[in-house]
Amino acid sequence: MKMVVIPTVLLFLTITTAAQNQPLAFEVVSLKPVKAVPTGGQRGPTGDKGAGLYDVENHRFTAHAVTLYALVKWSYGITAGSCMFREECAFLTGGPSWVRSDQFDIQALMPDGSPIYNFAQMYNGRAPALQSMLQTLLADRFKLVLHREMKEMPVYALTIARGGPKLTPSRDDEKTVLNITGGLIGQSQDLMLHGRKASMASFVRVLETLSFMDRPVLDRTGLTGEFNFEMKFAPINAFSNTASPSIFTALQEQLGLKLEATKAPVEFLVIDSAEKPSEN
Repeated sequence: MKMVVIPTVLLFLTITTAAQNQPLAFEVVSLKPVKAVPTGGQRGPTGDKGAGLYDVENHRFTAHAVTLYALVKWSYGITAGSCMFREECAFLTGGPSWVRSDQFDIQALMPDGSPIYNFAQMYNGRAPALQSMLQTLLADRFKLVLHREMKEMPVYALTIARGGPKLTPSRDDEKTVLNITGGLIGQSQDLMLHGRKASMASFVRVLETLSFMDRPVLDRTGLTGEFNFEMKFAPINAFSNTASPSIFTALQEQLGLKLEATKAPVEFLVIDSAEKPSEN
């Protein structure tokens, strides 16, 4: 397997201001280690944050019981799906074991005049100034050092099926919606994917996280812009018979897309070293 290593210094090229050639940084940061809280369902001490969750509102970033592993993914825009939660599908590896287990509470305030982002932009890796500030925080407080590697691995390539895509271009005034409904509801095992004003990048993330793919999915459609679509399919782990097609068949018949099993070079972030931060 051929591996290409890109120097670590490239990872710390962050957005800079015109007046000062300095990385962007939060104005105020509170970072505290917390007792481990199981992810999902539980509430944080203020009652408004579950373990491992974060929020962006106006110029404030808050997170409860988050790991350094999650912080690195958010700050470097690693938004790929879980692939059944296998680390080789997460595009982030390396580092001491505590980066995946130790949890922290963070409250950070962006400087006046910073762009205002929402949760969706942060989740989709489209909050560059905020991500730059998080990168600075990780370098300063966790002494984080990383590098990039290209690894060839099994993937699904999302391509256009014969006959072309069956997607409707979205209108500018539409709101973004991308979710899956159905499953174990009533007597139906069927799932319905609803997409409005959705990009192919966001569609790929849904395929990975909610369809439980066994490998990463790469967008090879060449389609730009945002689209509306609906797709009905049977879940991979259906326990009873269903008339709906598999997700592979549904993609071709209903959306004019297809998943091809192949191998491709995939970029990984590798954590070289990190230190536990002091509380403030």
